[in-house]
Amino acid sequence: MHLKPYLRLALLWLTCLLFSGQAPAYSAGLFTPPLFSVEANRKLPNKEILKLETDARGFIWVGTRRGVYRFDGYEYQPLKAVNGLELSKLHVRSLLADGNFLWIGTMTQGVYRVDLTSLQATRFSRAPDAPGTIGGNQVNAIKKDRQGRLWFAHDYGLDRWDWASASFQPFRSLDKPSERYYNYLLDIEFDANDDMWLSTAMGLATLAKGTDSFALFAHEGELLHKVVLRRLLLASDGRLWLASQNQGSYILDPVTREVIHVNEGDDRGNAINTGIAETFGADGSRRIWLSGTKGVEMRDGKTGRLIKLLQGNLSDRHGLAGDIVYSITSSASGTLWLGVLGEGLQYHPPQAAGFAFFDRFSPTLKDLFSSFIHDVVNMGKGELLILTEQQAARLNLNDGSLSPFSSDERTLQKLLVTGVKDNRGEYWFGGDSGNLVHTNAKGEWLQELALPLTKNQGTFVKSLALGPDGVLWAGSDRGLVKVSLSNQDVWPLKNADGSPFISFVRCLFLDRQNRLWVGTQGGLGLVLPGADKVTMFKRISGTDGSLRHNQINQILSDSHGNLLVVHPEGIDKLTPANINAVALAMGQSQDKDSGALPYFSPFAEGITAGMTEPARLLALADGRLWLGNSYLLDTNGKLLAKFREQEGALDLGWGRNNVPVSDRQFVHVTSNSMLLVDNNASPSPSTPAAVAITQLQFGSKALPFDPLEPILDVGADEQQFSVHFASPGATAPDEVEYRYRLDGYDRDWLSAPADIRLARYTSLSPGDYLLRLQAREQGANWGPELPLKVSIAPKYHQTLWFRLLVAAIIFSGLYGLFRWRLAHGRRRQLAQFERRDALRKAEMLSELMEQKNRVLAEVSHDLRTPLAMIKLQLEAMQDGLLQSSDATFESLINSLGNLNRMVGDIVQLSAQEGANLAMSKQPMDLGQLLEAQLAAFTPLLAQKGISASLVRDTKEPQFILADKDRLEQVLGNLLKNSYRYTAMGGRVRLSLKAGAKEIEIRIEDSAPGVPETELERLFERLYRGSSAEGSDESGSGLGLWICRAIIQAHGGVIAAVASPLGGLSVSILLPRQE
Repeated sequence: MHLKPYLRLALLWLTCLLFSGQAPAYSAGLFTPPLFSVEANRKLPNKEILKLETDARGFIWVGTRRGVYRFDGYEYQPLKAVNGLELSKLHVRSLLADGNFLWIGTMTQGVYRVDLTSLQATRFSRAPDAPGTIGGNQVNAIKKDRQGRLWFAHDYGLDRWDWASASFQPFRSLDKPSERYYNYLLDIEFDANDDMWLSTAMGLATLAKGTDSFALFAHEGELLHKVVLRRLLLASDGRLWLASQNQGSYILDPVTREVIHVNEGDDRGNAINTGIAETFGADGSRRIWLSGTKGVEMRDGKTGRLIKLLQGNLSDRHGLAGDIVYSITSSASGTLWLGVLGEGLQYHPPQAAGFAFFDRFSPTLKDLFSSFIHDVVNMGKGELLILTEQQAARLNLNDGSLSPFSSDERTLQKLLVTGVKDNRGEYWFGGDSGNLVHTNAKGEWLQELALPLTKNQGTFVKSLALGPDGVLWAGSDRGLVKVSLSNQDVWPLKNADGSPFISFVRCLFLDRQNRLWVGTQGGLGLVLPGADKVTMFKRISGTDGSLRHNQINQILSDSHGNLLVVHPEGIDKLTPANINAVALAMGQSQDKDSGALPYFSPFAEGITAGMTEPARLLALADGRLWLGNSYLLDTNGKLLAKFREQEGALDLGWGRNNVPVSDRQFVHVTSNSMLLVDNNASPSPSTPAAVAITQLQFGSKALPFDPLEPILDVGADEQQFSVHFASPGATAPDEVEYRYRLDGYDRDWLSAPADIRLARYTSLSPGDYLLRLQAREQGANWGPELPLKVSIAPKYHQTLWFRLLVAAIIFSGLYGLFRWRLAHGRRRQLAQFERRDALRKAEMLSELMEQKNRVLAEVSHDLRTPLAMIKLQLEAMQDGLLQSSDATFESLINSLGNLNRMVGDIVQLSAQEGANLAMSKQPMDLGQLLEAQLAAFTPLLAQKGISASLVRDTKEPQFILADKDRLEQVLGNLLKNSYRYTAMGGRVRLSLKAGAKEIEIRIEDSAPGVPETELERLFERLYRGSSAEGSDESGSGLGLWICRAIIQAHGGVIAAVASPLGGLSVSILLPRQE
């Protein structure tokens, strides 16, 4: 079954935690808690810190002899009031952060209340003649009880603040109300039952419930009688810790009233302790810290036993920077904060489980660590052999004692730089003269063995490796020597070509097959078992470039047999299969070029690439590896855990060695420091980092705001706003990541480096936005979002009324432009129309003239013919050539009829064009009209043998509203046309068809017909069809046009189509009478 990686890691850590408790407990006096100085201390104007207070957001409020500052993890910000009260000169005695208010007790000016939302400050001072004022101007303590009431301890007693009346209620000593020292109060504390305890100049006192007085605490033996208690602290176990002035420290159980004096057996009874704080270790242990004028005491939270005394030491980068620490406090994250006189803030963050820093400046160890450490050898049973430039010393981790390794003068005279313990319990040391020094377990001199080197004087033997076959390998800066411990025989090793091997040997390692690996300044060497030659592998030769550097600092193998080679470029790995292939080829030919080559691959490359200094590896039995004291790796070089310096993995410089001291622990060794590390150390639990706004700005002007519910209103005159933020509660502020996003503007999150911590926006559009801020510590998840509502007020040109005004102006302008363009266009259009109309009228006039000329020509032609015939007939009758018979007179009558018809057409044309077509409409039966017209034209049609008929679909009368004379004129024109153009013996058929809303009249005749292309033009004025033009019948072309005009005047429609009889079919649709 294959577990997922994170599940395997979880199981691994669980195993580590289960076994971590089995690590031996060494003397606590050997170790010291590391302290770190705040980088911003150099910018703190007044470094005399008198009081520290942490608020709910994690800010540290720093009260000094000259004002109050807020520390956000990165910088100090002075507290200033906007209403003129001077806060920068206050001598601070006490501080209390209460929500949006900061209360400041002063030395001589009473108490100040600062509203952090508006930065308005209010001062309350003693006025003996005014009731409700505070009783004393030296306010030494301010505390809040579980009911939310504020209490003020001052040099004249105790006061309680009443919010309703904005006044102080006094409380005085029950023992001696008028005596000053009985009412001189220094501190206040509440126990688990919310009972008040007071420190007075005469001892410990308690508040009598239900009264306005307090009384001295009575205790058997009067242990606390007249003890000046400077500070009180309720510990997590419910007991009270009492710090006094030159009279020691005490623990009081409020329930049993038992008092313990914790200074018995130590010399701290005369210390003036002015601060108390409690912290918790990663192993669950409790520590009580007491600070004052003579350093800082770290005591066991249960027994009160003094564990460590921290005193000022400017030489110790991780030590206390000064002896005087007036105030000390712990934050919600578990970080201990110290106000060090002359330095500023120092802090001790929560340590990861499994780190202990050797106190190299303690009286026991300061001489040992004052010189260069060459090597550390595990002597067993909790004892270390430390080889320095000045001495070889035994350090007993169990009892903390340090003693010389040897009392033998000969041993003491030798500089021992490395050592190894053989299977007889004796020691072999490498010296500084190309020699080996041999002693027993007590350090007594046994022998000195000079090595066969090309030069011994000044040659250091820095590397030793002891094989299971009793062979000791000694590496120096002048070559490598093989020593048989059984008979003291020595052999200098040679190169593969037989020349002397005189390389600078930096390290030696014997693998499981007893093969010796040699790390030199110029490459990696290999000596097979029983051989006396060193085969070298370098970056440019023998490894095909896979070995990335020739300076080999360390060689070891992991639990799988992989060879790990440490060099300045990182770590390279050689697999067991490759090692065996190389060794086999070397054993067969003794020539590296004739066999397989070692091919290295980078190991933990992503981790080593970011390291600034070389680190040593330590392989654990379970396959994990420690790289230095900060990285824990799995067998594949993947990171399991990274430890920060604030967690205990201190940056102590170049690591010289990681020396196992037990199955559970190892010592990380540098040139002047040592750190005890648990194999199963675990990082501090990562908690989401909370972000807080530190400052709001318009340009460079700072703005007050509500820290709990921040809102930013950006006025119309502001172009830019900035939001500064921090994560005050972070244990490693420089490693915190920040990001922000302005909803409504930013599309994605934007990152802000820890040294910037700023979001700035310029010229945003008016509206409401939401700025979201987040922070996270390295390796942790993003913390909770902090929302900031941002409201951008519109500038005058962005307001609605201004936009409406501009829109109205633009609209008016556009409208005026439009009207002007419209008028101009109309004028142009009118001019163009007038020009076109003039042209059209000219064209029409020309066309009318042509039409008039054509009509006159046609009418003249048509009139000339009958007139000529009449003239000829009359002349013939005059000359006697023609007899005046009936036929002659009939011919003359016909000619005159044609003339009359032509004149009538001309009159009708004139009337139509003059719009004088008079209509006299009356109801009439259309059927009768058709019958009458057919009867009138039947004789005429009969002359050509044309038969005529009328077809009706109903016999009932069909009434319409019409001008009878005009309709007779239409029917007469149509019947006359049928007569004129229908061939002899043809047919004419009239039909009447009644509809719901109209009546249809159809007149059809037989051949000849009219071509399809001419049907639509028959009703045009002056148009004559081709069949009419070729016939003998005369016509003006006005008859059908007049018919259409009359029908249209009746609201009807007239049309012509081909007739089923072979000629023309004319249909007339007339509306019914309404």
